[in-house]
Amino acid sequence: DAAALEEVIDLLHERGLIDGDDRERILAKHHAERDSALPDVSASLLEGWQWSGDLRLRYEGFRYDTDDLGVEQDNRNRFRYRARLGFRKRINERLLVGMRVASGDGGDRSRNRTLGDVDDFDPDPLFIDKAWAEFLLCRCEGAETRLLAGKIANPFRWKETPDVLLWDGDITPEGAALVTSYPISEDTRVFAKLGGFIVDENDTSNDPKVFALQFGGTTRLREGLRAGLRASWYEWRTLDSDFVARATADGNLTSAFDGRARIGELTGFLGFEPHADWPFQVFGKVARNFTAERAVLSGFAIDKEDLAWGAGFEVGDKKRIVQFGWGYYYVEANSVVAQFTDSDLLDGRTNQHGWTFHATRSLWDGVDFRVEYFDGDSIEDTGGAAGPFVPSLSDADRKRFRTDLVISF
Repeated sequence: DAAALEEVIDLLHERGLIDGDDRERILAKHHAERDSALPDVSASLLEGWQWSGDLRLRYEGFRYDTDDLGVEQDNRNRFRYRARLGFRKRINERLLVGMRVASGDGGDRSRNRTLGDVDDFDPDPLFIDKAWAEFLLCRCEGAETRLLAGKIANPFRWKETPDVLLWDGDITPEGAALVTSYPISEDTRVFAKLGGFIVDENDTSNDPKVFALQFGGTTRLREGLRAGLRASWYEWRTLDSDFVARATADGNLTSAFDGRARIGELTGFLGFEPHADWPFQVFGKVARNFTAERAVLSGFAIDKEDLAWGAGFEVGDKKRIVQFGWGYYYVEANSVVAQFTDSDLLDGRTNQHGWTFHATRSLWDGVDFRVEYFDGDSIEDTGGAAGPFVPSLSDADRKRFRTDLVISF
């Protein structure tokens, strides 16, 4: 007992069996041994934290021609930034939690802030961009199954290719997803994903929601040759009038939904390395809304408008020399849910087609410079200003050029 030991030492000192120096030396040694046996609370709190973040500085220029409504907007230039900071903390071998905050506001899912957007240099807001828990359910013989819950990074986007038809890269859905992967062989790995997300919580009616199922895999056919294939199914349910209003504002027609939407998607790629500095990949993707129907809208007969597709290539390595990429995309009005498609590719709207080009170079570790160009236009203009396609016709002629400096840590 620590107190009893100190009493004994004091008693020995009082009786002259040890002098004052011996007393202080023995007590100091005892206190040091006692402190070393105690858990280090500060160390345990700080252990296992993984911090990460990025800062993106952007210039963006827009050029307009006369659109299908006969309107030509003034050309525009703007400077923007995006800042994000997050952490991951491993609680134990089976549980990981994380959170990320980002600049931006509720009206811009990209988390960009335009310089000068707030009067008189007033402060910009921060928002919770992600907050999640990750449970490791199984890890055996190379297979791994994880459960993600909360406001999570979108598990249904594929990093193997540009993945822009169905999801914007900055969307962090809210719900849960089960993700599993399994190595069939040394060269082949397959994966499966199942998820459910709440789009809008309602107090007095059913919530708009989406359930998703995805299967896919990658394989190395031979040295320097890789291939991959992915299939997805999205079941959008109990879609209310507010959801449909947001969708039609971005290009969908009311004929895209019947209270729900069923969308299938298929993506594939083939990559090879003719030279170490110039790896090459081609990709293709297609999506279809199986709920869309033919209809008479605003007095005009409209087809299903239910198909979207895209194809392109990427060549080079940004860390060795430079990476180039090009793609063409054709997105009919009802093919995907409009408010979730990529906001950069075709300005976040359906009933659009066009092409994009990018070049990326790593300047230093953690610093990338990227140049991109987007050129698109509307597909259908039936009825003009009196027809059903008006939301997707306004400014559809827009051409966008931008440069990004991205600093990651």
